[in-house]
Amino acid sequence: INANYNRDWAGFCTPIESTKSAITIDMQEVMTDYSYMQSAFTHELGHASANASSSKNNFFINNILNKSDLDETREWRNIYKQINKNDSNHLSLRDYAHSSPGECFADCVREYYADPNSSDIFNPNDLKTIDLEIDGKEMTLYDYMDQLLN
Repeated sequence: INANYNRDWAGFCTPIESTKSAITIDMQEVMTDYSYMQSAFTHELGHASANASSSKNNFFINNILNKSDLDETREWRNIYKQINKNDSNHLSLRDYAHSSPGECFADCVREYYADPNSSDIFNPNDLKTIDLEIDGKEMTLYDYMDQLLN
């Protein structure tokens, strides 16, 4: 984790090897508010977790067996479509989460680990308001993230 940089956002994640990432957080920016700092770290953790799930150098594993980064799998792309449909007004997840499958995954990790007692816009209960159907089974986005992250 790198702690200083001068950018227009709180942090970013850079894949550095097939399953490793470097996370950079602007500590001066995020130190202004604890919940902002927590949400920046957990969002970037989501990107790093997705990157750690695959081997980018193996075409067979990634493309034939569908074992690419978690946020690039067919299953996640299907979930992303359902999220966009079932949260079309962006009331549960912020606009940025709807910008791409990767940002949506990172924001879902951020929401999952957020403090449920916080008045912040990030709250795990937000994930409970989005219904999904995965392989014929109905669940909430929270249930899916809980199974994935635990």
